[in-house]
Amino acid sequence: MNRFSIYKAIDTHYPEIKHLLDLCKLPSDDIEDTGSHTFLIMSDGSHIVGTIAMKDYHPVGLLRSLAVEKNYRGQGYGSALVQQLESEARTQGIETLYLLTETADAFFQSLGYLVTQRDKVPAAIQETSEFSNICPDSAVCLMKSL
Repeated sequence: MNRFSIYKAIDTHYPEIKHLLDLCKLPSDDIEDTGSHTFLIMSDGSHIVGTIAMKDYHPVGLLRSLAVEKNYRGQGYGSALVQQLESEARTQGIETLYLLTETADAFFQSLGYLVTQRDKVPAAIQETSEFSNICPDSAVCLMKSL
């Protein structure tokens, strides 16, 4: 993993982030609303191979958009992105992260996330588009205290 660095995305990264999210079949329509997101990218300086984002609803956050390019999966890149985002969240004063997933609940549970009910999630998170209309009711809701 030495050849990749993880750092905050800037505006010029968003087209490539959107492309990666689309390839991974993740929502991407609202990613350029940068005021409410912190996007991290994993890159070799010329190519983005992974991304993750957080929406800040202080003191809680919504983790979203974890995506790793298919050829790089299973090598610890997803875990590294989550760990870096958690570190960034702590720096911003976030106490708990929440997320919804249809496919990665076992992955997040291996990183210490716990299954929780949607109706137990703070109102600010429940009112997000991810909770209200993007992710289906069948998506697993997870949380982690930081």
